[in-house]
Parts: sequence; C-alpha cells; structure tokens
Amino acid sequence: MHPWKHYVAIGDSFTAGLGDAVEGIEPLGTADRLAAALRRSRPGLRYTNLAQPGLTSAEIRAGQLELALSLAPDLVSVVAGANDILGRAWDPERFEADLRRMFEALVRLDATLVTATLPNFPLLATLPGSIGVRLHRHILKGNAIIQRLASDFGAICLDLMPLSTLFDPALWSADGIHPNARGYLEITSRMIQRLECQAGVSI
Repeated sequence: MHPWKHYVAIGDSFTAGLGDAVEGIEPLGTADRLAAALRRSRPGLRYTNLAQPGLTSAEIRAGQLELALSLAPDLVSVVAGANDILGRAWDPERFEADLRRMFEALVRLDATLVTATLPNFPLLATLPGSIGVRLHRHILKGNAIIQRLASDFGAICLDLMPLSTLFDPALWSADGIHPNARGYLEITSRMIQRLECQAGVSI
C-alpha cells in the first residue's frame, strides 16, 4: 500500500490527457490513470488535476502553482516543456528558472515530486529536415534541464525519450504530439513501475 493521501497534478495537455480516443480503451490521461491506480490500494485518496492544454512552463507556474501549494498534497506531478520547446520563442534559461521555482516551492511541502522528460514526438519526423533537427536538439536540451533539476530536488523522473523510440504509431494521436488513449495507458504503466521502484511502495 502506498502512503499518499492527496495527489495533485499540474501541467499542460499531457497531464490534462488530451489525445485521440481508441476503441475499447477508457479515454484517460496518465495523471487520471495514475490516480485511479492509487485509489485501488487507498480508496480515500484525494485527487486534483489542475492541468490545462497549451500552457508553457511560465503559464503553469503563474496559474497553477499557488493553488497546488494551497492544497498541501503529499504527492504532486509536474510535467511541462512541450509548449515551450515547440513554440517559436524557446528560452532554455527561462524554462529552467520557471521549473526550478515550481520544484523549489513544492518540495517544501515534503511531498513526493514526480516529473517526466519530453518524448521524441513523431511530428518531428514529418517536418523539414532543419526544423526537425533543431526541435530535436531543443528537446534534448530541455530534457537535460528536467533531469538535472529532478536530481537536484529528489524528484522521481520518468524519462520518455528512450520510451518513445519504442512506441509504434498505434500509441500516438494523429497530431504526432499527444499520446492516444493506448499511449497514455502504456506511459502510466511505466510511471507506476518507476514510482514503485524509487519510492519503495506498492501500487
């Protein structure tokens, strides 16, 4: 049994669960699926998903962090960066500063902090060579920032880059950016494995 009583998720469309439906699979994102799994072993778990699609890390910090802190969770997930990197004004220093401020504030709650790197979006393979290469380079830099901050603050980090190389098209939405329902199911399975391993719990 895990120890958590209130799970709060903040982030963008990945945490909100935006993606294509798949016949026979419940249309839930990773955070919703993780909460459902946590409730199976602790039915009284509270769960709050504050995520909104389309937000940058700065917008997540400005619009979701204070509310997340006020809820005093003991488990919190922060997944951000796709909209920063895929946008036209990728600023790695600003991204790192915003993510650091969120991590710093949340670890003061003595909560278990969970995050994830960005995947190798299938969309990149459809873009003109120079654009795809540039965005891939930005993803690698962004992931290095996420992993460094996760290490600095003791966060549990699921690395989606190597996992995404194993994903087949059946796990992605038509936009080439979001997992579909089957993809979120796969990611949740990996997230649970990482939580059980690093936090030493059973989910």
